[in-house]
Amino acid sequence: MIRSGEKDRYFLRDNLTISKIKKFYNDWKKGELKPFMKSEEEVEEHEDDLAFNLVGTNYMTKIHELTQEKDGLVLFYMHNNRKC
Repeated sequence: MIRSGEKDRYFLRDNLTISKIKKFYNDWKKGELKPFMKSEEEVEEHEDDLAFNLVGTNYMTKIHELTQEKDGLVLFYMHNNRKC
């Protein structure tokens, strides 16, 4: 695992060999790796829906798209939390 900044994490999920570790490190230095993000699966959305699910992997993209067109509201909840 490489930690870059406070939030970005990159994981090597392959069998460890010297060549794979070197490649992983070089790809990280070049900026070719995607940061690991814990997320639920993205849910298929329909164009006529006014509400949709945001998850970790599509959050920034969707928020950027929405703020270009109109104002919006994001409600955060945890389905297993009784207080929400």
